[in-house]
Amino acid sequence: MRGKIVRRLIHIVGGLTIVFLALTLPSWFVLPFVGAVAVIALGIEIARFRIPSVGRWLFRYAAPAMKREESFHLTGATNLIIASFLALLIFPGAISTLAIAYSAVGDPTAAFVGEGWGKMRLGSKTLEGSLGGLAASLGIGTLISLVWLDVSLEVVGMGAVAAALFEVLPLPTDDNLRVPLLSAAAMSLFVLGTAG
Repeated sequence: MRGKIVRRLIHIVGGLTIVFLALTLPSWFVLPFVGAVAVIALGIEIARFRIPSVGRWLFRYAAPAMKREESFHLTGATNLIIASFLALLIFPGAISTLAIAYSAVGDPTAAFVGEGWGKMRLGSKTLEGSLGGLAASLGIGTLISLVWLDVSLEVVGMGAVAAALFEVLPLPTDDNLRVPLLSAAAMSLFVLGTAG
């Protein structure tokens, strides 16, 4: 239980830190900074896989924050950092920021709600968890759009629904990698489709 809490806190704080940086600092600083963090995280992951002593040392100290399957795959945190960098690189600032926020808040909320109250299964997820993640994404997206960004509530809603759908779909990639990128793509397409 303690490991899940630590993992979720890392996810929320790490993701929202990137969101805060994107909202308050110029992109010429944020993009290289997040890129550098992604390279460092990926370097640590490669060292962990290639050098057994590094892997054992990291696992000894980071085990409470890791899922069992992360022993053999990139951690969710590294996937989120990589996805954040790619989202910031590919998509407009407001859209990438919202997509990162949805992953940072929606994913851990969905897990918390699903584990605590989930009854209706959707593959390995639950309907209740997905709705909890959707509500959290709508909340953080609305807050960001009202306080910092000039983004319509329709775009916020579209992105939150897309994030919830891409979270629950049994796709082969890690949800921390796919949710920010696919929800940003969905919001971009929505904006393009409604611009005419």
